[in-house]
Formats: sequence, structure tokens, C-alpha cells
Amino acid sequence: MDLEEKLEKDIENIVSATEDMSRHIQEKIKENFIDSMEKYVNTNDITIKDVASIDRIEEDKFAVCELFDGNMVDIPLEDFKYDVKSGDCINVEITYKDGKIDKIDVKDKNEEERQRRIELVEEKIKKLKEKNNML
Repeated sequence: MDLEEKLEKDIENIVSATEDMSRHIQEKIKENFIDSMEKYVNTNDITIKDVASIDRIEEDKFAVCELFDGNMVDIPLEDFKYDVKSGDCINVEITYKDGKIDKIDVKDKNEEERQRRIELVEEKIKKLKEKNNML
């Protein structure tokens, strides 16, 4: 196996491992969130603070955002008082009514959370590379 093939295999392994970890974490967060919120959301209107990450911008009209629990929501670009791009993290307040999202208030950017997520991904890649070099 030449170096190029080894690097391609390493990249495939890193992507696969990252996707697996992300799915597992999202499932656990979603399970815990749903369990803890069911007793409140079914009987009350509730507002919670959350951090959403912008997955992408679509049609120059809205930001497709992933909430902390893994749910995806579309937020109109006009709701932002600042420019946003894919990868940005934003603070939001989400109001649930009758168990469903009723309103999302966009707050400020959360650069600290964005940087934390970048560092987590970099650390995962580093560990995967170290593990792969040991094989």
C-alpha cells in the first residue's frame, strides 16, 4: 500500500469514526432531552435557551440550523441582526407550545462555542491519526 492509498484510507476512517460519534452523541442528547422535557412540554408552554449551529444557508433566505438536541430548524436570515455563515454558533431562545416549537428568538453569536467545537473536532482527528499510525 503506497502513501496515497494509506492517506485515503486514514481519511475514510476519520470521517466514518467522526460520523459514528456524532450520531451516538446526538441520540443520547435527544433521548435525555425528550425524557426531561416531556412532562413539562405536554402541559405547559416553555422557553429554553439553546445553542444552534448553522449547517448551511439555503436560497439566500434561511439558515438551516442544528439545535443541541440534534433537531434541524430553518431560521429566516431576516431574523439575524448580523451576517452569518455555515459553522457559526448562535444563542437562541426556543418557545415550545403544545409540545412543538412555536417560536425561535435569535440572540447573539456564540464564538466561544464555535471555537470549542472546532477544538473537539481537531482533537478527534488527532486521536484517530495517532491510533491509525499505531496499526
